[in-house]
Amino acid sequence: MSAAVVGAILYVAISMVEMPYQVVFLFKLEWLPALALIAGLGAIRGSAAGFFAGYAGSLAHGMIAYGHVAPWTLPSAAIGAIGLVTGAAEYDFSSSMSRVKLSLVALTGLMFAVLLTTAVDLFVYETSAIAVLGFYTVPTLSAGIPSVTVLTPLVAGVWQVAYDRWYAAHL
Repeated sequence: MSAAVVGAILYVAISMVEMPYQVVFLFKLEWLPALALIAGLGAIRGSAAGFFAGYAGSLAHGMIAYGHVAPWTLPSAAIGAIGLVTGAAEYDFSSSMSRVKLSLVALTGLMFAVLLTTAVDLFVYETSAIAVLGFYTVPTLSAGIPSVTVLTPLVAGVWQVAYDRWYAAHL
């Protein structure tokens, strides 16, 4: 559980850093390292830690950055779902094929989270389709896909190096 708390704190810290981005039509080109952190934490410490870190971190980020928490916290749960889905599989971070698997599973988690939030916005909140697709779905996917597919294996690689050099040497 302590890994999830540390992950939530890191999520908030990384999310507070404004990343440079470029908007091209509906596509938002930027890196979202906080999503990679949640997916990596789910892969390293398990589904529960990944979900809690994403959910609590997203709620805390909303309180700190915007001064409120949404009454229905589905977007925060969707961020947590990225860690939940990624943590469902087993990985060997020393293997490059396992990192490819991690990248694909993290991408699946992102797609699940974005599609869940989009479906709720369209069918529960009855928001305009062009508004949801143009202001949430396409920009989130265009920024999230490169982030989780490239940065998540890097997070796992850094973890593996740190584990091999520090933790395993001190056991």
